[in-house]
Amino acid sequence: MTVLITGSCGFIGTNLAERLYNEGFSLISLDLISPPNLYYKAHYNWDQIDDIRYDNLDCIVHLAGIAHDTKKKTDIDKYFQINYGLTKKLIDKLNTKETSIRAPRFIFISSIKACADSCNEIINEDSTCSPQSPYGQSKLLAEKYVKKYANSYILRLAMVHGPGSKGNLYSLFQYAKSGLPWPLGKINNKRSILGIENLCYILSRTIRGELPQGLYCISDDEVLSTNEIITILWHALGKTPRILNFNPRIIKLLCIAGDFLGLPINTGNLSKLSEDFIVSNEKIKKSLSIKRMPQTSKDGLYNAFYSHRYSDTK
Repeated sequence: MTVLITGSCGFIGTNLAERLYNEGFSLISLDLISPPNLYYKAHYNWDQIDDIRYDNLDCIVHLAGIAHDTKKKTDIDKYFQINYGLTKKLIDKLNTKETSIRAPRFIFISSIKACADSCNEIINEDSTCSPQSPYGQSKLLAEKYVKKYANSYILRLAMVHGPGSKGNLYSLFQYAKSGLPWPLGKINNKRSILGIENLCYILSRTIRGELPQGLYCISDDEVLSTNEIITILWHALGKTPRILNFNPRIIKLLCIAGDFLGLPINTGNLSKLSEDFIVSNEKIKKSLSIKRMPQTSKDGLYNAFYSHRYSDTK
């Protein structure tokens, strides 16, 4: 099978390519730069989108896009130009006479943020979508356009973790490395995350046509509190967990200080670290006839940040 991966040089694309190559897939890259590995038999940049023979493809995994910017430095228009605009370009290419006879599967990698930026109840495929951020809004708009293509799948991902991951989890890891005690012990929230091993497993089976078409929310089976996550990171570093139970007023002062010092404990991240955000993965498991995801959140986090422990020292 021949698979085109957009955004191939990113965190997910790099991990997915390694797995698919080892499983015998033939891979083609579509990205701004050429991927730094030998997994691909061909590479295209976005200026060469017309040169691709879409009728020769079995599947397209569309990963390319602008990720959620927690520092809010990304122009709002760029979210829509890239997250929606690139998706529209691909769908328009697929909805032609050339691909009508042999239409490849189109797997759109969306985000749970397309449904909501925060929630007080478990999110599933039937939840009402009301994203407030431009990132979530652009992903939801792209989802609606993807539905114009008959052979399509929409996968809404929880926050993805794994070797080489960055973002909020990596910031927590950097905090754990600092040796400072964790002051948010009184916060007992629950969050869903998604390990890269579980995501690649789902994608491999979807590419093979083992998943019915439709919309799916994807997460690990477990939900973890921020305290549990930071404890796992400490263990991955070989350190003893140090969690303090400060009162809320002191926490607010610490977060204000974090704004000036550039720490992950700041006013912008306080709500993310304290709120619940639970995603149901029951539909995807039922559709694939599995009882559990292949890897637990705890094992995935430990492996990811154990690898960071050494890669950061190089």
